[in-house]
Amino acid sequence: MDQEVHQTLGILQQRVQSIEAGNTDLRASLSALNTKMDERFGSLSTKLDERSRTPWSNIISACGMTMGIITVVGSLAISPLSRKLAEIGTEYRYPIHAEIVPRAEHLEKWRANEKDIDNVRQRIGVDAANLQRQVDELRTQYNAVYGARDIIMDLKDRLQRLELENAKKS
Repeated sequence: MDQEVHQTLGILQQRVQSIEAGNTDLRASLSALNTKMDERFGSLSTKLDERSRTPWSNIISACGMTMGIITVVGSLAISPLSRKLAEIGTEYRYPIHAEIVPRAEHLEKWRANEKDIDNVRQRIGVDAANLQRQVDELRTQYNAVYGARDIIMDLKDRLQRLELENAKKS
C-alpha cells in the first residue's frame, strides 16, 4: 500500500509539474503577445497623429483664392449698379431740393404747437379751479344746513333722554 501511495504521489507530482510548465509557457506566450500588441498600438497611434495634423498652408491658400474670386465677382456685379445710382442721383437731385421744407417753417409750426399745448394747459387749470370752487361751495352749503352745533345739540338731547330712562329704572 505504501508503494501504491508513492506511485500515485509520483503521478500527481508529474501532472503538477507538467501543469506548472504549461502555465509558465502560457505566461511567456502572453507576455510576447502583450509586447506585440503594445508595438502595434504604438505604430497605429503614430500614424493617426500624422493624419490628424491640420494642413494650415492648404487652408490659408484656399481662403486667399476664395477671397480673390469673391472680390472680382463682387466688383463686376457692383460696378453697373453704382453707375446707374450715380445717374439716378443727378436726375433727382434738383427736384428733391425744391421740395425740401426749410427749417424756419418747421420752427414756426413747432411754436404754434407749443402755444396750443400751453392754451390747453391753461384751460385745464381754469377748469380745475372752477371745479374746486364748486366743491367748496357744496361743502359750505351742506355744513350750513346741518352743522356742528346741530350735531352737538342732538347728542345733548340724546344724553338727557338716556339719563332719564336710567333714573326711571333705578
